[in-house]
Amino acid sequence: MLDAILTHVISLSSADDAYIFYYDGKELTFAAHRWRDGLSHPRGPFKKPRENGLTRSVARAGKALVVPDVNRHPLFDDWRWSGALLGLPLTIRDQVLGVMTIGFGRPQRFTEDTLRPLNLLADQAAIAIQNATLHSRVSQELKDRRRAEARYQRLVEHLPGIICELTPEGTITFVSPAITTFTGHRPEDLVGLNWWETLYPHEDREQMAALKRRLQRADVTDHEMTILDLDHNPHVFMWSTANQWQDSGDLKRIIMIGMDVTMRRHAEEEYRQLQEQLIFAQRMDSVGRLASGVAHDFNNLLTVILGCSQVLKDTLDKDSPLLDEVREIIGSSKRGAALARQLLLYSRKDMAQPRTVSINRVLRDMGKLLQRLVGKQITLDLQLARNLPSVCIDPGHLEQVIVNLVVNGCDAMPNGGALSIVTEVREMDEGIVRKYASICAGPHVRLAVSDTGCGMSEEVAASVFEPFFTTKPRGKGTGLGLSTVYGIVKHAKGAIWVRSAPKKGSTIEVFLPVVSGKDRRYTASTTEAPAIGRGELLLLVEDDEAL
Repeated sequence: MLDAILTHVISLSSADDAYIFYYDGKELTFAAHRWRDGLSHPRGPFKKPRENGLTRSVARAGKALVVPDVNRHPLFDDWRWSGALLGLPLTIRDQVLGVMTIGFGRPQRFTEDTLRPLNLLADQAAIAIQNATLHSRVSQELKDRRRAEARYQRLVEHLPGIICELTPEGTITFVSPAITTFTGHRPEDLVGLNWWETLYPHEDREQMAALKRRLQRADVTDHEMTILDLDHNPHVFMWSTANQWQDSGDLKRIIMIGMDVTMRRHAEEEYRQLQEQLIFAQRMDSVGRLASGVAHDFNNLLTVILGCSQVLKDTLDKDSPLLDEVREIIGSSKRGAALARQLLLYSRKDMAQPRTVSINRVLRDMGKLLQRLVGKQITLDLQLARNLPSVCIDPGHLEQVIVNLVVNGCDAMPNGGALSIVTEVREMDEGIVRKYASICAGPHVRLAVSDTGCGMSEEVAASVFEPFFTTKPRGKGTGLGLSTVYGIVKHAKGAIWVRSAPKKGSTIEVFLPVVSGKDRRYTASTTEAPAIGRGELLLLVEDDEAL
């Protein structure tokens, strides 16, 4: 455009050359030039105006400068060239955008008629420069905007979280592509849908309504909220919210940025459960130490009572009226001794004799006994896995575990029901080991006893393995059944868990590690021949004087 204007300038004025320079208020920059046809310059176009020359003078003053003869003008005292110069400012609304310089090879007389078309061409050049400047500025702004949009797009696409925009009513107007990673929904499928009706759990409607009102009032900026994926699985997100308001004060849109904290919440829950297990294990260990000491002293007292009662019984006549009372003392002492043995079992101080045992074989051998325990009102169902591997445990202790679990289940069904005993192999992976510190990784035999009884609350289920804890009426139980089972299982390096809910029955699961190496099946213990001494002396050391 500027080249065409300069061509017209030379054509109208018969000038030898013409230049246009941009002016930014401080510096002049070469823009365009034209020579008269057939005329050339050995050094090419003049691209840097003199500091005190015509072009800079016009740019600074913003007024035209006419030089009919350069030899008679003070700006050109040092020139050895004869001719005329014309400098025209290129202005828009009094702002100088550039300078047009026109050169003639001889002195020239300028009239109004001569200058009028040149001024019009100068105005066109100013408009062209302004348009070019505006175009350049707009192009640059568009480039900057595109770069900013591309940068924003990259941030949105790579942000490890969800960005969404909602109307005040909850309609989704924008959601980032990350929504697909977490929920399976495509962004284009969600736009236009209601956030609360599509992604929020249905069971939290009241909580949703309260949170929605708070978001609309901007009462909450950071909050935790769960959303559902395509399979209705919950994902916990921590959301940061910023509301945009209209000039009238009404809510325009809700912008939310959410980061997935589901794994963090799971880790926190696992940590809490491990803390509870540690506290429970420490409490049980302390109670076990106490029970061991009490059982030892109690057993010493019972030994004295039982021994003296037995001597007294032997000295009484068969017709003595005191004989029944002595027998009652002996019976009570024996029951007390059995209670002391249970305490020793719980505290792991009893001398166990672990062996390789098949739980299925033990259950089959105990079939008749178990049927008598459950009675006629309760249905007994044995579901025993085939080729069940063996475990290492004292057979007598295993029988005691089974009996206690069966009796406990029957007590929960006073009006009848169903009792099932299930055996199977369960592989304990690293996830279960991290969640339950009481068990080691590897294959385990699972022994589960389930009843259809009254069930237990979470608070009751958390205390069932504690000694002397019982839900039975006063005088109906010692509270040592399940605590004894707990001690036996722990001594066998196993784990025991309880699952229960009120009115939904209970399931107590025992996990015992599988015996590695050659699998030797359980065989019934045989009665060993009594040891016969050879005249040795037996030294008994006891700190209780009565013994």
